[in-house]
Amino acid sequence: MRLLVEKIAAGSTALHGVGPEIAGKLLITAGDNLERLITEGAFAKLCGVARQPASSGRTTGRRRLSRTGDLAANSALYRVAITQMQRHEPTRASRKVPGKPREKRDT
Repeated sequence: MRLLVEKIAAGSTALHGVGPEIAGKLLITAGDNLERLITEGAFAKLCGVARQPASSGRTTGRRRLSRTGDLAANSALYRVAITQMQRHEPTRASRKVPGKPREKRDT
C-alpha cells in the first residue's frame, strides 16, 4: 500500500501524522469523487468537516459541523489533527503563545 500511495500522492506522507493508511483513505475518498472536488471547501464537505449554518428563526450566525460525509475520511482527518496537536512541536507552539489570548471562534 505504501508504494501505491507514494506513487499517486508523493509527499502526502511527509506531513506529520499522515502515514500510508491515512493517506490511502483520503485518496480513496478523493478518487471516488474527483468531479466534486473543485475547492478545499468541497473536500471538507465530502469528509464531513465543513461548517454549516445552524440558525433558527430567532438566532443567526450559529454554525455546526456537517453530519454527512465519508466517515472513514472524517476519522482519518481527526487522527491527523489529534496527532499533530499532541506530538507536532510547531502545532503545539502555535496553540501556546504566551501573552496572546486565544482567538475567538466564529459561532
